[in-house]
This record gives sequence, structure tokens and C-alpha cells, in this order.
Amino acid sequence: MINWLQKNITESNNLKYFSEVLNNVGNTVVSFKNVARGVPYKVKIIAQSTQGKISDRTLSVIEFYNYTFKNLTTIDIMAPVSIAPRCAQYRFNTIPGDQVTNPLLWYWQRQFTTVGFYEGGCVLALDQYGTPIPGLPNMLKENFCNSEKCKFVKKENYTDSQVGLVLTKTYTICAYPYVMCESDPLNYDEIFNGILTKLSTNQTFNETLNTRVVPEFKLIETNDNLVPEKPTISMVSSVNKVTVSASSSKAQRCILKLSLSSTPTVSELDRCSTNDCKVAQTSSTVTTYEFVNLNKGTYKLYGVCYNDMHCSVRNTGIIEFQSITISTPDPVNSSSATNSSSVVVSEVSSNSSFISISLMVLFFFIMTLL
Repeated sequence: MINWLQKNITESNNLKYFSEVLNNVGNTVVSFKNVARGVPYKVKIIAQSTQGKISDRTLSVIEFYNYTFKNLTTIDIMAPVSIAPRCAQYRFNTIPGDQVTNPLLWYWQRQFTTVGFYEGGCVLALDQYGTPIPGLPNMLKENFCNSEKCKFVKKENYTDSQVGLVLTKTYTICAYPYVMCESDPLNYDEIFNGILTKLSTNQTFNETLNTRVVPEFKLIETNDNLVPEKPTISMVSSVNKVTVSASSSKAQRCILKLSLSSTPTVSELDRCSTNDCKVAQTSSTVTTYEFVNLNKGTYKLYGVCYNDMHCSVRNTGIIEFQSITISTPDPVNSSSATNSSSVVVSEVSSNSSFISISLMVLFFFIMTLL
């Protein structure tokens, strides 16, 4: 508190500070700009008297996390989200390769930045890997509160001979309004709908992106309005491996874990990166995932599913699937070209224009993220 009174504060995206002598009677409006949209803040107020002799001064401290209106409606101290993000899941029939996905990602970004990134409302074309676009914010390195809600998939490395194999591959792109932007996106829905219309088949990919070999795909829009569902799962075991087949009626991103012991928590699954964890991007197309190099024992499959977008809030909670027994493992390590992604937890969140609060009297005012 001494540092606050002496104004020894380092501001950041997560902490804003205001200090002033207020000698007026009535309401005072304090506005904080460049705070995170959609993220609840805590407000701390230190009101100190103004006697010339410092030892005679008194102070009061107030902290609050929300505000209640006269009609008893309670809201968090939070700047509003500019627009709810929309995403598209491309379910390719074979591995598309970077020569397809990179031009696709860059095309998305160009459509949202024709008038400039900040001028157009700071919309980032963000794929499931968090691939950075030079010159624009890198969402894998951003540091905001609530970043645990944003999860990306670790990119697999395929050999040239594996690209084009009959192995379904999901590639998801979201149009995310950047969290530290004061302006709202321009023509967001019109641009998004235009992308999905123009790039609806592999033939239009060739014409628009100048990519000559594009696998056929199914295109599904995803958002966070739907409640995720329990996917349909079947499992087959071999000497030291379990093959899981998964499908769902909705586009989802599920984190699956084979466990010999207790039921994992959602938090544990969100951060799971061990060999017995996999990220399954499910849809109506059945996709297989392999758990390899497993020890002998009887495993139970657990999971949690989100909508197939990088910062989805809705989830199923912990889901229990069937058990399966593994025989003595083969001493030789095995590898495969199956869908075997792991989770990368990024430090992403949301951001904002400003928050305005009316107060009767205040002298030191500090906002920190929860």
C-alpha cells in the first residue's frame, strides 16, 4: 500500500492506476483505457485525507469485484467484448501440408486488414497452432489474465511422403478481435461470410490461393454458442498401443487421457502433454488417434470437450469412457503418422477500449485483474 500512496506503480495490461486530489463535491468519472475486454477486474480504492501534516492523515480502503444497479442486476467490472469470434473447421480428407494451410491463413488475414490492422478493428486470423503472422501480435506470447481459457494444438511434423496420405486432418481458423484494441471490427460478419463462400471447395482454393493440389474437405462453422457433447468413442488395443476412433455431430476439440489411476480434473486435462494425452478434433467424420508406448495395465479413457475454437469457454466437464487392457509393452518404441496432437496452453485473453466508473470521493484508484 505504501508503494501505491507514493505512486510507485508500474502499469501494465493487467494493472491500471489513477491518483489525483479531488476537491469537488459530487460524482467523479474515472476512465481507464486499454484494459482487457471480456476479463473481470478487481477495483481497489484508497481514499486519504489531505492534512498538510502527513502523520495526521487518515485513509480508507475499499475493494469490489462487481457493481449492483438499483434494479438489483449485478455485473462484473469488465469492458465489453467487441464481437464474439467465429471460426471455421476445414476437415481435409488427406494431410493438406503447409503449401495449403499457410496461404489459407494469410488469405483470411488479408481480408480483415484491407484498411489496416488497427484501423479495421484488430482482427487476427488465428489457426489452431497459434501460427504468428509477422508484424502482428503473437497470441502465443501475449500475457493476459484468463489466458488459461486459450489452448492451441502442437503442430505435428510430417515427412514429404506422408503429406497426401489418406489420413483426415482438421485445420481450424478463427477470426479473433485482438484484446488490446480500442476500435471495434469493421464489417466483421460480412468479411467472415465472404471467406466461407469464396473458399467453400478445393476448386475455389486453386483459383483464389493459387494452390494447385488441395485435398477435398468439409467446411463447418464453429462458435461458442453451442454446448459441446460427449463424442462417440471406440477403442482397440495392441501390444503397447491403443487406437481411439472418435466422432461427434458438432465440430469439437476434445482432450483425451488414458489413466491407470484416479479421475483427472478439467484443469489437469487442459495442461496435459504426456504420452497418454491426445487432442481430438472431432466432427461427423470418424478420426483415429493413437496412444503409443503404454505400460502394461488396465486404462480408463477420460476426456473434456470444447467447441473447436482456441479460447472456448463452454465444455462438457469430465467425461468417462470405457476401459481397456494393455498387454506387456514391446521394448521397441513405435511411431506413426496418426493424429496425435498435444496441448499448448497460451497466454491469451481478451482486451478493451475503456471502463468508466463514477465515484463520490477518491484519491488513489487502482485496478488489477483478478
